Parts: sequence; structure tokens; C-alpha cells
Amino acid sequence: MIKSHTKRLGSSLPYIFILMFFSGTIVGSLFARISPYSFVFQQISASKTVIFTNSFISFLKPCFVIWILGFCKSSLYFSSAILAYRGGLIGFVIGCIFKEYGIAKGLFVSLSATLPQNILFFPFLLFLTMASACHKNTKDNLSYLILLLLSVALSALSAFIDTYITSFLIKLTL
Repeated sequence: MIKSHTKRLGSSLPYIFILMFFSGTIVGSLFARISPYSFVFQQISASKTVIFTNSFISFLKPCFVIWILGFCKSSLYFSSAILAYRGGLIGFVIGCIFKEYGIAKGLFVSLSATLPQNILFFPFLLFLTMASACHKNTKDNLSYLILLLLSVALSALSAFIDTYITSFLIKLTL
């Protein structure tokens, strides 16, 4: 009976994690609607290396925390909270963009600002969350370490996309 419950819960975990991410996105966009903050893209004078470094750290932090949580018994709850938080951040950014630019232009700006890096990063973050929830101190720590190294590489790739490709796409849409 316990095995069937675990098997049933294991097959529904991706849906739970996706639901947590989209719930965070909805809450973030609703918060952006009532928030007094505005979101305007401005020309910044920071170098590309500073932007890349900040973006890389921003992508790597949730990966590292979720990876560490794989050794804890309560990783399922905290990993879900991290996914909801990431969704809330994306929802807030998209909500502010729509509030500032309207529906038509806001759609193109929000797609060019959030989609390129997150189309690669979010599925991997979901996979990492699943691996973290299923890890639970098994003897297969080498493959789990390889997953951490893969998260570093994908965070670097997402940061590269965020720094160079997304900034170019935003310039095109504005």
C-alpha cells in the first residue's frame, strides 16, 4: 500500500512542481498589478561581464539550493517553494512589463525579456527538482554530483543567453 502511494505520488510530482511554478507566476503577476512600481527598460552602463556574473549567480543559486536539498528529507516542500518563488519573479516581471507597455507591445517585450533564457532554464530546474525529491541519500551520489556540474553549465549558458541574446531581442522590440 505504501509503495503504491509513493508510486502514485512520484508520477504526479512533475505536475505538482509545474503547478507550484505557475501558481507563483500568477501571484507575481497579480502583485505587479497592485504594485506601485514601474518597469522600464533603460540603457545601463554596466559591462557585459558584470551582467553575465550577476545573471549566472541568479541562475545558479536556486540550482545549488535545490541540489543541496536533495540530501534532506523535506526537500519536496522547500524545492516547491523555490519553484513558486522563481515563478513569482517571472510573473512579477511580466506583469510589470504589461502594466508599462500595454498588451500588444508588452507581449513582445515580455517574450523577448523572459522566454529565451527560461525556455532552457525552467525545464532543467524542474528536472533538478524531481531529481532532488527522489535522491534521498542513495548510493548513486556520483550521478547526483554530475547533475550539479550540469546545472553549473546550464546556468552559465542561461546567463550567456540572458546577457547577450536577450538584450539584443529587447533592443529589437523596443
